[in-house]
Amino acid sequence: MNAQNLNEKKNEWASTGKSVVDRAISEVKNIDPQEIRKTATELTTRVRDVSAQTYDDVISYVRRNPVSSALGLAAFGFVAGVITASMRKSA
Repeated sequence: MNAQNLNEKKNEWASTGKSVVDRAISEVKNIDPQEIRKTATELTTRVRDVSAQTYDDVISYVRRNPVSSALGLAAFGFVAGVITASMRKSA
């Protein structure tokens, strides 16, 4: 590939990128602010519900299996400590 072909490719990619950005800006300008607010509110509600359910599931598991939970947490802490110590040594 010679320099001229390379320059042509760069110009083609630049124009393609610019057209994609221009289309995206145009689409964003056409979105109704009320629709964005409604979608954000729905998303917030769903995240809150899923977070609450996940929290309840974890607490329920810990109550059913306290020894396993403690051992798992200890193992996780140990592994995190080993990783942190090795990162500090290499830095």
